[in-house]
Amino acid sequence: MTGPVGIISAGDMGAAIGAMLTSGGVDVATDLTGRSELTRTRAAEAGMRDAGSTDALVEECDL
Repeated sequence: MTGPVGIISAGDMGAAIGAMLTSGGVDVATDLTGRSELTRTRAAEAGMRDAGSTDALVEECDL
């Protein structure tokens, strides 16, 4: 894989998967537009980054 992995939702399950991937050195992006502070915190703690929009997430991610 050459590019980042995109996770649509950084809720309980998405953040857990994101954390596993980032712990292995994978660049993981998500879209936090309109998401709660709890979801934003989960994503940050998982090492995920905000792509800024769903369109940007889909455009930049290989998977």
